[in-house]
Amino acid sequence: MPAIGRRRWSRTGLLCSILALAAAGACRRSSLLPRADGAAVVVAAAPSPADQGVAFVAEVEPNDTLAAAQKLAFPEAPAESPALGVNGRLDATAGKARDVDLFRLAFAPAAGDAAATALRRRLSVEVTPDATLAVTVDALDDQGQALIDAAGGAAGEADGFPNLSVGSGVYFVRVRAASGTSGAYRLVARLSSLEAGEEQEPNGKAALASEAPAGGELVGYHGWRHDQDWYRVPLAAAPDGSVLAVDLEAVPGVAASLLIFDAAERKLLESRGRTEERVAVRNLRPPPGDPQLFVVVRTDAGRNAAVRYDLRLRFEVPKAGGELEPNDDPAHAQAIGDGDTLGFLGRGDVDVYRYTPPPGPSELDIELAPPERVDAKLEVIRDIESGTLRGFPGPPATDSARAKPELRPREMVLFRADAGRRHESERIPNLYSPGGGAFLIRLSAGKSDGNPDEPYRLTIASRPAPPGAEREPNGTAASATPLPPGVVGNGLLYPRGDVDFWRVPAAPAGSATITVTGVAGLVLDVRVQANDERELGRFKVAGPTPTPFQVATGGAGCCLIQIRDASAKSAAPNPIDRYALAVGP
Repeated sequence: MPAIGRRRWSRTGLLCSILALAAAGACRRSSLLPRADGAAVVVAAAPSPADQGVAFVAEVEPNDTLAAAQKLAFPEAPAESPALGVNGRLDATAGKARDVDLFRLAFAPAAGDAAATALRRRLSVEVTPDATLAVTVDALDDQGQALIDAAGGAAGEADGFPNLSVGSGVYFVRVRAASGTSGAYRLVARLSSLEAGEEQEPNGKAALASEAPAGGELVGYHGWRHDQDWYRVPLAAAPDGSVLAVDLEAVPGVAASLLIFDAAERKLLESRGRTEERVAVRNLRPPPGDPQLFVVVRTDAGRNAAVRYDLRLRFEVPKAGGELEPNDDPAHAQAIGDGDTLGFLGRGDVDVYRYTPPPGPSELDIELAPPERVDAKLEVIRDIESGTLRGFPGPPATDSARAKPELRPREMVLFRADAGRRHESERIPNLYSPGGGAFLIRLSAGKSDGNPDEPYRLTIASRPAPPGAEREPNGTAASATPLPPGVVGNGLLYPRGDVDFWRVPAAPAGSATITVTGVAGLVLDVRVQANDERELGRFKVAGPTPTPFQVATGGAGCCLIQIRDASAKSAAPNPIDRYALAVGP
């Protein structure tokens, strides 16, 4: 080699040594270090202090196919958790936008030990790239079929898998560069024993589910982004009539969900958590006759290959008056009656109940008391199975933004209460029931709210409808309550923003006197319209003093009367005291 070449190599080598101490990768591959067989060798930086004790080797190219995969071998010393390392590089060059490196690992059973053939161990692989390189790390079987498809990371972000279950045989580790990225990386692989109750990857679908008998504690990893761990829960030993409870403890940096599927892999329910939040399922009723359930731990955001999650499953005797999951849609609505029902609203949970009122006209008082950290919503919707309830109006052509019954044909919502904040009750104090049909009552938590530990209380009480009482929902002209001649109507303005419409089928000819007796502490706004929606007059009523107002009915006929609360925002809504409405000459 000419002198100038030696000097250039010497300076380059010195520069590489300096950069190696700084854990940089600019000089980890050099064409100035040839091998006798012509293969390129990677020169990489020294491992970080966290990898002390790991024996590193250089990546040898070409290794981008199964046949050319670089062979790796764990040290034969009797270490409890043997480890090995590779210093490699991935380049995005013209015509090859996505470089691939493949490594081959072979595991043989102990000689003469028949039981060792079935022995399985845990293989973990972590790849730490340069800041300029984004990698995806996958595990393949001996035929090159994917066992673990990791989602990959951003440039400079570590990727890998913490717990591939391996037995005797051949496995491949594939490291790929994201399109357009280049740089060096450091791969560390470790081998250790599997513990009792530990998930065994791959278990990303029902056919590969890990066994999970209820009553024990399981451990696993949120090994990569969008990781899914399936567990099979046999039901043969579950006590008759019992319900399943599941708890998933939080892991740093990870947002996770719990999903439950029946034996046919149909989803029964889902409970979602935020980052570093525990997730739970309560009162799950197994489908009759199913031999098993599937519990799925899903990684929604983040990953953590160092800290394991704890998963606990247990069967319990359901409490009287308690919710039974799944009940998140009308098809699975739980039948209830008057009284209290206790249930749980985890994040993203919806609970639906079917309530059959007593025969004959009645009023229902429905109240939902949520736990802490939950802003709950209470809705009454049509029973889709029994069709339109007898005596209830159909959805109007237009829907008032301020009307309390939002009758949307798609959801067929009759009434919605969503005025309270977190931990504040929602109440529908006077829902009218004509009898002869069921209600669906739907409960849900506000966006990002949920409390898997403290129950809500749903209370329903029915009573005979008072004479002349409004027929809620009556928040639109199409659903106005009829007021027969000589009858004094009465109603509640609750919750805040409530609007009541009344229709007088036979108002006095020529003129009519509208008399409204208000409620203490409230100011009512009364608007009178002709049948053709022409406004005839408007007045206010302050307090419980009867206030008369005379209107000329004219030839269009009268009247449609609209009553709303016009009090200051500081005035508390009143779910108890009723106003009165009379129409006379």
